[in-house]
Amino acid sequence: MRTLWIAGSGSEIAKALIEHWQSQNQGQKQGQTVRVISSGRGPDSAASAHCQTDTREPHSVAELQAFIRREGTPDAVIVCNGILHNPQNGPEKSLRDLSADWLQHSLQSNVISHIHTAQALAPFIKRDSQLRWLSLSAMVGSISDNQLGGWYSYRMSKAALNMFIKN
Repeated sequence: MRTLWIAGSGSEIAKALIEHWQSQNQGQKQGQTVRVISSGRGPDSAASAHCQTDTREPHSVAELQAFIRREGTPDAVIVCNGILHNPQNGPEKSLRDLSADWLQHSLQSNVISHIHTAQALAPFIKRDSQLRWLSLSAMVGSISDNQLGGWYSYRMSKAALNMFIKN
């Protein structure tokens, strides 16, 4: 049985992915099913196992490592962590709207959470591993494809995520 880890399980995309894989398992033979595990800030009951932690925070690395030791090393990871806006902060339309606090929050949500997830998993991966990793990003994080500007915090954080994945 293969194991798929979906990180950022509170996002709508992650919820849809968990539901998709759980429904795919219906009627499958035991050897063909995919065991779905998840992690996120809130509780989650849809996955086979869940680690409730905030991957924006450094302590999450140790918590996720304990989770991996308990549940086993996944065959694939999909990291859905990220934020575009919240009720207090929207995508910045002009430079005067950019604040250091919101930029830092965007970087923590859109980059640091992916880094902490990777740091947690790294000690369990062997050099010849066939692990598949997918971090959800956005085209607006492309430096060369930015024709409109704006959305400063989101674009900068997604560009940083893209560089992290490239590295």
